[in-house]
Amino acid sequence: MKSKPWLFVGLAVVIAGAAILALWQYRHFSVQSAGDMVSVLPSKDAILFFVDVNTLRRTGFLEKLAANKVTEDQEYKDFVAQTHFNYERDLDRIVGSVQKLQNGSAVYYLTLDGRFDWSQLTLYVKRHNGDCIHSLCSVPATKPGWWISYLPIHSKLMGLAYSTEKNAAYGFDVGRNLKPQSVPPGFAWLTIPQSALSNVAAPAQTSGAGSSLSTLRSILATPKQSTFSLTAAPDSTSGAELHFKADLASEASALALENQLVQATDVVRQTASEKGASKDTAALANVLSSGHFSRSATQVRGVWVVSPAFLDAITQ
Repeated sequence: MKSKPWLFVGLAVVIAGAAILALWQYRHFSVQSAGDMVSVLPSKDAILFFVDVNTLRRTGFLEKLAANKVTEDQEYKDFVAQTHFNYERDLDRIVGSVQKLQNGSAVYYLTLDGRFDWSQLTLYVKRHNGDCIHSLCSVPATKPGWWISYLPIHSKLMGLAYSTEKNAAYGFDVGRNLKPQSVPPGFAWLTIPQSALSNVAAPAQTSGAGSSLSTLRSILATPKQSTFSLTAAPDSTSGAELHFKADLASEASALALENQLVQATDVVRQTASEKGASKDTAALANVLSSGHFSRSATQVRGVWVVSPAFLDAITQ
């Protein structure tokens, strides 16, 4: 049977059309929300967090953070100089996940929304004993045996992994039919599933405010999931509000958790006015002592006022 050249031409046209369509989808794929960013992350049984860097930049808080030792580090200065990437200017949002591995190690994933000079990043990787295979680049981290790997999900979106596995960034889901995930409100949030804390040892007990912090840490292993979120305070001069939500397995567990939180807060209130406390300790005590809690069926909620004094203290 004679071959039919038009069949091969038609097949070539279809393949070329599919490639063009895929490229168009890639270039027009946009991330509208934190939920979109979470959807590409490996997130099963993982601690998840989000920071709206743009909000921190607008409020001036990012500038205060940038004044600390991170921006004085020579390695960071070299990175900025060689890649043209400066988080103070070029980063808009971060979503991350922390997944524990069976060997006791962990993988840290970040979805970064910002402006990247991809060609300069590639050059930086190659200059620092790394390599790029197709779209994924890997470079040895400062910590021996660890790697930083990344890939472009979109021109303005990077998937980055920090792990003992050289090509861990392949764990990102870069499909185009992803559904946005439901995420907490606020300009920063953290969700902690119970499974992520199953192997965390109970912290040592101390006295005073330290004992309350120890208690707060230990009871996070009780809820099926705990969520913390930062929102702007209704009064713009009051700093921010830290909201807490915990989902429990039963009403009895919810009642027990509420009681633990109330008792821990009472201890902080009793010791908040102790003389000799440092400025930083006093600011933290004021935040913890402002806690108020409520319970509805199997859910416990709390809110703390994060004062400007505390925000100033943590940026010193």
